[in-house]
Amino acid sequence: MDKEGYRISLSEEEITLLEKMIEEDSFPPKMIMRAKVLLACHEKGNGQGVMLYEIAQSLGISRTTVQNVRADYKEGGIEYVLHKKRQVSSYPKTQKNIERLMEYVVEMIKENPPEGKKRWSVRLLCNECEKRGYAEHVAVGKMFNLLKKYNITL
Repeated sequence: MDKEGYRISLSEEEITLLEKMIEEDSFPPKMIMRAKVLLACHEKGNGQGVMLYEIAQSLGISRTTVQNVRADYKEGGIEYVLHKKRQVSSYPKTQKNIERLMEYVVEMIKENPPEGKKRWSVRLLCNECEKRGYAEHVAVGKMFNLLKKYNITL
């Protein structure tokens, strides 16, 4: 990575906002930690290697966390860093939805596989479920475990 790609230059109002967040202590701990990392990176001048280690050690976090905050800043700026949400899994969570998905899978297995394929595979089932709109996303490992749980063989 080039060093310029991770340069964090905060404006005076951004610095004030981050300092206020840290002082108030009414924000989630993860957000406060990210604010501290942003301020530390800004103050240290954005060097590589030793600086990352120093920031991580002084804040009691891993070097990877510092790198991730810097990469997030590069991707979307301060708002993205502070308000980044974990990606919500669209895998069916309720037993009712899982059972419905497995009914669709059983019906798909009874059909011939898509054109150009000799047989159904776990990955092909996942892709077909997404294509047909049965689920927004199903991970291959999850599908494998469900097939095993419901004693469905391909």
